[in-house]
Amino acid sequence: MKRISIFLAGSLLLISSHLSAQSKKYVMLEHFTQASCGPCAQQNPIFEANIRANNEGTIHHIAYHTSWPGVDPMNAHNASQINTYTSNYGISGVPTMIMLGNQWSGGPANLTQAQVDAAAAPGSPIKVKVTDTDNGSTHDVEVVVHTTGVPPTGNFVLRAAVVEAMVTYATPPGNNGETEFPNVFRKFIANALQGSPYTPAATGSSVTYNLTYTEDAAWDQNEIYIIAWVENISTDEIINSGSSLDANWELNNFSDVFNGGNSGNTSSFNGGITNDGGSSELYRLTLTTDEPNDWSSEIAIGSNTYTTTVDTTVSGSSLLNFNLNVNPGSTPYVATYTIELESLDDPSMPHQTARYTVMSGITDLVVTNGAEADLSESTFLNGLASAGNTTYGIMPASTFKIAGSLNQLGSLINVYYNVGWTFPCFDDEMVTVMSAFNDNGGNIFMAGQDIAWSTFDAGSPYLSTVNSNYLNTYMGVGYSADGSTANSTMNPVVTDNVFATAPTMTIVDIHGGNMYPDELVLANQGVTIYNYSGGSKIGAIRQWTSHKSVYFGIDMGMVQNATNGEQIIAMSHDWFYGLLSTEEFDQAMLNLNAYPNPAVSDLTISFSELPENGDLKITDATGRIIYQTSIKAGESNIKLNVNQFENGSYFYTVSTGSSISEAKQIQVIK
Repeated sequence: MKRISIFLAGSLLLISSHLSAQSKKYVMLEHFTQASCGPCAQQNPIFEANIRANNEGTIHHIAYHTSWPGVDPMNAHNASQINTYTSNYGISGVPTMIMLGNQWSGGPANLTQAQVDAAAAPGSPIKVKVTDTDNGSTHDVEVVVHTTGVPPTGNFVLRAAVVEAMVTYATPPGNNGETEFPNVFRKFIANALQGSPYTPAATGSSVTYNLTYTEDAAWDQNEIYIIAWVENISTDEIINSGSSLDANWELNNFSDVFNGGNSGNTSSFNGGITNDGGSSELYRLTLTTDEPNDWSSEIAIGSNTYTTTVDTTVSGSSLLNFNLNVNPGSTPYVATYTIELESLDDPSMPHQTARYTVMSGITDLVVTNGAEADLSESTFLNGLASAGNTTYGIMPASTFKIAGSLNQLGSLINVYYNVGWTFPCFDDEMVTVMSAFNDNGGNIFMAGQDIAWSTFDAGSPYLSTVNSNYLNTYMGVGYSADGSTANSTMNPVVTDNVFATAPTMTIVDIHGGNMYPDELVLANQGVTIYNYSGGSKIGAIRQWTSHKSVYFGIDMGMVQNATNGEQIIAMSHDWFYGLLSTEEFDQAMLNLNAYPNPAVSDLTISFSELPENGDLKITDATGRIIYQTSIKAGESNIKLNVNQFENGSYFYTVSTGSSISEAKQIQVIK
């Protein structure tokens, strides 16, 4: 089926130890767009406002204008290189944004600040410095790649491109209405498309490239600059990049950027200001935070501390270290800290930022997977509030993966993963974090449109054995088919022990004509809790193994009555905590079993001790009751003789006044 333009070369987020990475990492964004592309005109302004305008000192951005779907003179200017590069990346639709070669790909409007922060956080073991010298009609370009940390390993090339910072037309050059185009790719100059081979120097040393290019009359030379980057051509990963417009100073991060803090204990982060210039320069550090009133934070330089702003001078070719110290109070919260660096001697240079997160006292965490998931964010938060929870918080998925990789999820009991309608829904790294959380007894609620489609469907670019195994095993979820608008209501399974009293919900399109409620099948020990439109198509599943899980095949924002969605979150919360009256019964039914099966004469049906009096019923394939007997509270098995039964299949259930088990099959043979 035709969907949004999506691409995946690999989605592993590099969040290994930051301590060996000595240089600032610029987040390279390669943007495939077109002047006659309608969706480009819709998404590009969102990217401009949300990401590019706020990250000039953090990102490097190149826009490649494709040859389709219509007319675009910025492609025609260098169609050969652009078309080949676009093909090499496997781009099949625009707009498409690729971050750092292989870390993320999707619509530019879906890129979030949290993803940019997470990508920049580890720093890089190399620093790329670019100088562009104007000789008239020709230019000499020097690219120096310094090894500042442990040299990376891989099959590397250096790429360099001439970029025009802003191309402006008096009238639209295509048919989508756009007239201003930032960071337009003009040509490759480092051995053209192939790039120049790069072997990292030893730590403390560098490799130098001397390149040239000739000005073109079609360019506004006042807008021309150079971007160079080191890429692992085996994986497409971009190790770092540099620009001839970069400052000669940088804000460094030398520590992990997440800490699972505790009230009364200080969480410390280490950073630095590197001045690569030849003379002293005056800088300003500014700290902003959303921390609660009973928390405190400070910047520490030596023995001096500052709560908001500090001006400091750094000598030429020097590094000034600082700490960010955070003291959580008793209020449970996920707090974000932003340190911003600016040059007071050259205020024209873009500011640089670093962000840190401290989570303290949080037991229930809403994890949001991108911009589209924001549409359902309030459903999760209001649902937890209505459940009476006072220790919940919210966090972007990119930050959650960092926290999990650092083993900083110790205080969490339950995670509510809000996927919305975002891609990728989750990746191998997220599976590693979530499965470890589940293995330690952590419970999970997951909801999103197309999670199952993207994970299981042969037509999905995100098809993943790792992800499908997680859904099968940890969530009890399998995949049947991509849904449609026919799945317009969700009806609770009235015999379910947990969600029998849950509301019937109307499902609506909130994604501009893209409504695909996933149709599911049961896997592992999954139990159906919702069907679509009064039929047998499964829309939601719960499972209880070593942990509890609830899965919905829709974006919770698609529930027309938001109160109904909030009720689902609250009921899941209460089930996770064992606050529902069916908890003891569910626990007893975990061990429900019949043996021997097939049975010839004697049959034992076993279970854990029932919390109250109940009944055992055996029915034939038509639903007719063949056998029924009472069970007393505290009993854990029933023995019977099946000699009076005919050959065939039968089904048995255990029930109490308020609960009933799933029906299980026995076979009788003579």
